[in-house]
Amino acid sequence: MRYTTTHIAGDNERATLDRIWAASQEADDRGFRPRDGWWSLSAWAASATLLLADGAPIGGLAVKLAPDGALEARLALLPERRTPEAARRLVRASREEVQAYSSARLRLTLPAQATWAREAADAAGLTIARSTLVMLRPASLGPLAATAAPGVAIRPTQPGEEGRVLHALNHAWAGTWNFRPLSRRALERDLVGQRDGFLVAVNAEGRLAGTVHAQFDLTGKNRDDGPLAWISNLTTDPVWRGKGLGRALLGAGIAALHHRGATSVMLGVDAGAVAPLALYRSAGFVEVDRLELWEAQSKAHSIAEAPPQQRTTAAASPIAAVVP
Repeated sequence: MRYTTTHIAGDNERATLDRIWAASQEADDRGFRPRDGWWSLSAWAASATLLLADGAPIGGLAVKLAPDGALEARLALLPERRTPEAARRLVRASREEVQAYSSARLRLTLPAQATWAREAADAAGLTIARSTLVMLRPASLGPLAATAAPGVAIRPTQPGEEGRVLHALNHAWAGTWNFRPLSRRALERDLVGQRDGFLVAVNAEGRLAGTVHAQFDLTGKNRDDGPLAWISNLTTDPVWRGKGLGRALLGAGIAALHHRGATSVMLGVDAGAVAPLALYRSAGFVEVDRLELWEAQSKAHSIAEAPPQQRTTAAASPIAAVVP
């Protein structure tokens, strides 16, 4: 078997990368699949490469610079073409990509079930630096007991509130690990078909004190094979933290999903976020999957800057809560 790599330049190659990415993610990472399907890896990337086996595309690598200066990389390999050597080639290619950037650190995002990639990363000297947990709460636990936060009312977001909601989300997320501002376009995309499930907490002056998005989709699946029911963007304004508002919002989101027929509720949370993780565990959520960030230090390289097309970044919608 002869392995080679080629940098992606045309639309056909980008479509091939996205096809390989979707197949690879479906095999390794169903718990993180967006309700409208796997996002485009080629659109996310600043630069990308295909891995060929005897001339046929079987895998791919995409990279871009993170806000903290690390070089983020995503790997994909067709399930039927997974071999230790193919996996090593992709990891090796990701380390070689660092040579073209001023970054001193490589960061691979790997699903915990992607044994093929994890073993190759470990062999290459990378270590786990951070994890995002996927957690599930069965509906059999019933409603979440939560005391109403004094001075606020929880209600669905209203038409025309998108700007206020966007400001509240970014204000709450600011300062969290690897924060990237949420864009208006990303928020509006999240609200398509899911507006009724986006709840806000409003204080007596009409200001937004917190948010929670209870997303429900009969065409998707939770880990118990029930309909997709997902909690995201659970946040509270910093001045409202420690007053029970986070638990009240979580309880309202869970109730909304149960009302629509959810047999379980899932969410994602940064494993290093101590207070949110404690909240979820106390509410009956248990870990069912995880996404791992593997990192390796690299020698700094003396380049003035990366090419313009390799310096772009894109906003990412957070999936974990930032509230105690």
